[in-house]
Amino acid sequence: MKTIFLILGTALFLLGCGGDESQASAYDKPYSADATQNLKNPNRGFYRTVSSLDKLQNYNRFQIVKDEGFELVYAPLKLYNYIETQTLSDKLLEILEKNLQEAQAANIKIITRIQYRDNNATDPKKDIILSHLEQLASIFQKYEDVISTVEAGCIGAYGEWHSFGEDFVDTNPDYKQNRQDIVYGVEKVFPNKFILLRTPMHKELLFGASVEYKDVADEAKITPSIAYSDDIRAKVSHHNDCFLASQTDNGTYPSSNIEFWKDYVANDALYAPLGGETCADDVTYSNCANAQNELQKMGWSFLNNDYYPEVLERWKREGCYNTISQNLGYHFVAKGINYTQNDDSLHIDLFVFNKGYSQAFTNYDVRFLLFNDNIIYTFEHNEIDVRKWFASEEEKLSIDIDFNGIAEGNYTLGMQIGSLPYTVRFANKNMWNDALKANVLLENIEVK
Repeated sequence: MKTIFLILGTALFLLGCGGDESQASAYDKPYSADATQNLKNPNRGFYRTVSSLDKLQNYNRFQIVKDEGFELVYAPLKLYNYIETQTLSDKLLEILEKNLQEAQAANIKIITRIQYRDNNATDPKKDIILSHLEQLASIFQKYEDVISTVEAGCIGAYGEWHSFGEDFVDTNPDYKQNRQDIVYGVEKVFPNKFILLRTPMHKELLFGASVEYKDVADEAKITPSIAYSDDIRAKVSHHNDCFLASQTDNGTYPSSNIEFWKDYVANDALYAPLGGETCADDVTYSNCANAQNELQKMGWSFLNNDYYPEVLERWKREGCYNTISQNLGYHFVAKGINYTQNDDSLHIDLFVFNKGYSQAFTNYDVRFLLFNDNIIYTFEHNEIDVRKWFASEEEKLSIDIDFNGIAEGNYTLGMQIGSLPYTVRFANKNMWNDALKANVLLENIEVK
């Protein structure tokens, strides 16, 4: 029977998490926080905007964004030349695939939207859009690891679901069904991704109890019983492209029921992503204090770093830009670890605090690694669901590591969240092992 000795180095003192400072004696090994580490995590934070996926550049624009320190990009697919054309060209499909390959090579995630027009022309017929979606499915699914989320897009000016034309105007007797068919069509292309609608009233109209747009109803909102399921209500979330522009966010919420619809969106953001951009600088709403309050209250995951420039400059000037950058989405801080040894096993209690504005919306795999320079042992723990590490809450993870069959030697214990290359790091100092893409929890574990 092996005897296991844990030899810990000099204890690190824990910096305050969420404003509370803990005593080092609370943990066998405390950790020190470092908020800048959170900036390198996938599916969260500020994102950059790049040119459409139907265009090629003579350089990898995704790599440039990655090198600038961003993990997300917004890259629409503009099909302006196909409004009346049933079949997408082979050249277009080749360009799309090349762009997705470049994004994959850069290890970056894309927020995308299919878009047919700006504020001119009209929408394609429904059958044309659905045909295009069928042609795009195989390529997008081949590179689904590159896609973070997809906006419903396809119809309305800029694909933003307003100023509808053709089959989608509300004077068409089948307009609800036609709009719903677009969402289902997008879902078929991106079966494992969230679909973001421009306003919550669209979601309730299509999948809930509303008879007319803006009717007060909430049957389509995400509840704990359907969260993370294939129920269309659980897969449809929200993007707000006029955040903080006015009291109603420029019509994102009806003036008569602002708080009802904000609560609706905030509820869905407990289980699904919320993102978008600002579009005007009204100091009443865009000032730092109000912006941070709204981001936390609503549960924002990501935000455009390119628009609206005056708002972004205000945040830098008023001193909250870095705080917002660090706390968009999830922000996991490991506070400390307690451990006990018992013959051939190690029990750990790991304490993690989510300092971010929201939760992770991706079901990341979780595994523990016992490793040294010669060997790595892997312990899968996929019963751990990081999507349920809710904002402003502490999570206690109790894990047993079985050492039977482990060769004698000195080891380090790491925790890997996610699959390569999109792994999640804790926002802590001196914890990240970049070679293994894992968080180091304990060192100098001697197995004899």
